[in-house]
Amino acid sequence: MAIGSNLHMLRRCGTAFLQKLGRIPKGACDQAFDDLYFLQVSAINFTVIKVEAVDKDFSPFLSLITYSLWGPNSDYFYIREGDGNIMVNKTLDYNKVNLFNLTVQAKEKFGNNSNTTSLVINVQDYDTLNPYFSQSVYNGKISEDQVGALAILPEEILAKDGDTGINEKVVYSIKLVNPPAHSNTFLINADTGVLEVKTAVDREECPYLVVGIQLEMAQCYQDVEFTATNSAFQAAQQDKAFKTADAVVLVTIEDVNDNSPVLSQSSYNVSILENVPNGMEVLHVTAIDKDEVTARDHLSPYHEVHSAINILLQDENDNSPTFRGAPYEQDLFINMTAGMSILQVHADDPDDGINGEISFILAGGNEDGYFELDPSTGQISLKTVIPLGVNQLKNFVLWITATDGGMIPRSSSVPVQIVAIGDSRPQFTQKTYNASVKEELVSPVEVARVEYVSLNPHIPVTFQVLTESATFDIDDSGIISTKTKLDYESQNNYVLNISLSDGNAADYATVFIKVTDVNDNRPMFGITNPTITIPENMPAGTSITSVSATDVDEGFNGLVVYTLKGGEGKMDIDTSGLILLEKVLDREEQGFYNLTVIASDQGQPVLSTALSLTVIVDDVNDNIPVFSSSGYAVSVPEDEAVGRTLLTVSATDLDAGANALVKYRIVSQQPQTSLPVFLVNLTTGQLSLSQQLDYETIKQFEVEVEASDGGQPSLSSKTLVVVHVLDVNDNPPEFNQAAYDIFVFENLQKGSPIYMFSVTDKDEAGFSQGHFIHNSTLFTVDIPGILSLRNDAELDRETTPAFTLQVWAVDAETNGLNSSVLFHITVLDVNDNNPEFQAQPYSFVIWEGDYVLGAPAVVGYVIATDLDEGDNARITYYLSAGDGDNPYSIQQNGTILVNGNVDRETKEKYELLLVASDNGVPQRQSFTYVNIQLLDVNDNPPQFTKAQYSASVRIATAKEGASVLSVSATDLDIGINSVVSYSFVNHSDDFRINNHTGEITLSSNLDHITADTVVTLIVIAADNGVPQLTANASVTLYLLVNDTSFGLTFDSSSYEFSVQEEQPAGTAVGSVKALTGSIAVQETLWLLPS
Repeated sequence: MAIGSNLHMLRRCGTAFLQKLGRIPKGACDQAFDDLYFLQVSAINFTVIKVEAVDKDFSPFLSLITYSLWGPNSDYFYIREGDGNIMVNKTLDYNKVNLFNLTVQAKEKFGNNSNTTSLVINVQDYDTLNPYFSQSVYNGKISEDQVGALAILPEEILAKDGDTGINEKVVYSIKLVNPPAHSNTFLINADTGVLEVKTAVDREECPYLVVGIQLEMAQCYQDVEFTATNSAFQAAQQDKAFKTADAVVLVTIEDVNDNSPVLSQSSYNVSILENVPNGMEVLHVTAIDKDEVTARDHLSPYHEVHSAINILLQDENDNSPTFRGAPYEQDLFINMTAGMSILQVHADDPDDGINGEISFILAGGNEDGYFELDPSTGQISLKTVIPLGVNQLKNFVLWITATDGGMIPRSSSVPVQIVAIGDSRPQFTQKTYNASVKEELVSPVEVARVEYVSLNPHIPVTFQVLTESATFDIDDSGIISTKTKLDYESQNNYVLNISLSDGNAADYATVFIKVTDVNDNRPMFGITNPTITIPENMPAGTSITSVSATDVDEGFNGLVVYTLKGGEGKMDIDTSGLILLEKVLDREEQGFYNLTVIASDQGQPVLSTALSLTVIVDDVNDNIPVFSSSGYAVSVPEDEAVGRTLLTVSATDLDAGANALVKYRIVSQQPQTSLPVFLVNLTTGQLSLSQQLDYETIKQFEVEVEASDGGQPSLSSKTLVVVHVLDVNDNPPEFNQAAYDIFVFENLQKGSPIYMFSVTDKDEAGFSQGHFIHNSTLFTVDIPGILSLRNDAELDRETTPAFTLQVWAVDAETNGLNSSVLFHITVLDVNDNNPEFQAQPYSFVIWEGDYVLGAPAVVGYVIATDLDEGDNARITYYLSAGDGDNPYSIQQNGTILVNGNVDRETKEKYELLLVASDNGVPQRQSFTYVNIQLLDVNDNPPQFTKAQYSASVRIATAKEGASVLSVSATDLDIGINSVVSYSFVNHSDDFRINNHTGEITLSSNLDHITADTVVTLIVIAADNGVPQLTANASVTLYLLVNDTSFGLTFDSSSYEFSVQEEQPAGTAVGSVKALTGSIAVQETLWLLPS
């Protein structure tokens, strides 16, 4: 393709290349080459295609071309620079790359011009690759009792050809089977590769087989071939028998339970010792099963075999002898004889035979040789008499061991307790005993215990009280006890004689018993007056009364002490029974005392007697009246009626009688008034109103009230009564201004506060309980006096510039007093409106021309308005052009002026941006467009397309009316101003010109011209505007009589010029001259680059 150069790429047309540019058929150049197809087995340096480019330059030096090649995988090819042959560079492989999109470039060797074309090369497949299996080794399995297709892992048998296209189909066959004896067992589908078993294989004979498959040509498919060691399946392509592939299938025959187990013996005999550990092997039984299962296999159907096993259990010496009848004990007395049997021990052993036979031995305890043992029977006998003294006792512990007859004997031992007792005579351990016992205890009471010794516990003894037997007794255990209650005050000592006898011998002892005193008598008071009277002002230490008590017991049990209860801190009693004052008594605190005098002895337990006394305290006038409250307060409405009781003051006097009689009077009133406002009842203390109250005048009174008693001298006290005057709503609320003038901007946010005012009320609560009522839907009035814009309202000065709001203040929810005021609200302007043009856009027309020198001309008027006021509505205009060409201006009254040169032929229409801005803050703007169309003025003369025109006219062929040439002129104006007409300045007899088209034709046959002649005509082009504008052009006509070609030669064959460096462009270097053979021939010179 040509890209701004003379270089063109040619494509192959048939078998030849077009060599000349002028003869390239239409559509044959500047296109991509057709797709090329060739086989992948093309040799290195094989010519794929030849490309060729031509260069229109005539110079052989400038038309030399070099070629280059690029694109994806272009390294498979190369292009020869000189002739454009594209060659194979390396071996092609259809399976790697089968399509090449390449770009070929042709470039001038000594220039910068170049051109490219695209080349698409398709590689065709060729049978170069062997077929292949998806796996080299397959695993197949089938049960031994089944035929048919094998289950194949990891996937079905599949073979493919490495090539594509026509070489895809493969044929499967069996090559070898191992072991060879099973060669006829398998069959493979030649098309699908499915491997089948034709006859069942016995797993017990052959559990594993190797089968090979082969790919081979269909026409060369042969019978299955077997070898002793190996077989293979083979797959081959249909087109070439020598291209094959092999794979191996490892076949596993799965077992089926078709054999019964067989035991090694028909029956078994075995003997074992008892106590063998769990898990110990007793007998090993074996069975064989061709199916590789246990004696009873687990696969259905089950096959079983049976055999008898006889097991004889043998005894083991695992038990020790065990004694029975233990413990063994025996007593020997003084009448013992040598050889006598004492006792027999017995032992058992559950083991069998000799393991259960027992023998006895005397293992210990017979160091003195008094005893002997029969080893077979276990009989113990006295070998010699044991010597014993009177009341002597001897203990023997014999250890008897029983042993069995096992190979490893087992034994156990047992102790035998034997006691030898000598001659026994009972005796007291002491001859005298001392004891004591408390009086008044209920019999029987143990007093003492006597002890004796006797070696023979089987001989009974008898105790007896010989003296004081009516009061004391003794039992068989030697315990002496009382028979009656003892009384210390009657008898406090006893002497007992006692005896001990076993029927043969006796013994005697004496017991001294002392009776101890018990505190069993209470102290007793003498005769005393139970009521005592005493004045309350008696000093401490004054004796009140005296008491006395006695106790018949002895010692501490008869020692009397006194305690006083009921007068703690005020009265006490001394050791003699005298009751004294410890502190001055106060009758008002306590008018009488109930005293209890307790007389207690010091025995154990303590016994006491109580005496009740009453002490009456007589009154003395020592207490002032005391008000029930330190101060009183009452709240009274200011409109309370005169004479109404307000409250009652109350004072009490702790004294009695006349000393306690209280009277009331008012001592003072604050603030003071001309007349008393309050009165108090002399006896009841009721405070009442005597004058009308006024909250607004006095809000609180303090009244001092005195209470006095009737004693001599009289005692008194005072209290303060505070009277709070309660306000009654009798004053209306008052605004802090008679009227309000408020100014607010119209852009106030919804819900914003506008103005704060205050309302007062002379009543006590003021306006705290009040509320407002108003007549507006735009505003709210809230406590304590906030005028706000509602949350759902907005202000717009342009809609409503002012409001008058009447607000009522009501001081209570019910029965409230009210007053009202007017709020005059003026809405101030905010610059929230854009200027608006009356028309959008504006269009004007003006005549083109130069308005720079003269006064600016008015183009038109624009008007914009703004709904705001003041500076917010004062508008400033701006006029601008997007391209910067703006010969217009605008006055602030909206007048648009043109004050520059406007040329319709340069720019026919102006589109200006008109901006109207107000003077508010922030400034707001609007804009529109002003379109100004320029009207044409005849200010452009016609212009010829050439400054000079020339033509040659051959006289021999000239005919009247023949066209010589045409001149053409244009006018930049439009309309009538641009209509051009043509004419000659001077009349010509030989030529005429068309007034409208400018065509110059012959007006004669030029017969009168006999020699070469040059004719110059001046043509005028005039427009039709007012004023009319014109232009001239020169037309040179060469009238040639001769038809011979004129030679053209330079006056020199070469020229040589010199010029200084750094000369500007356009500097004259030299001149050349060409010579023609006729005056009618004009030469044109131009410079060619070397």
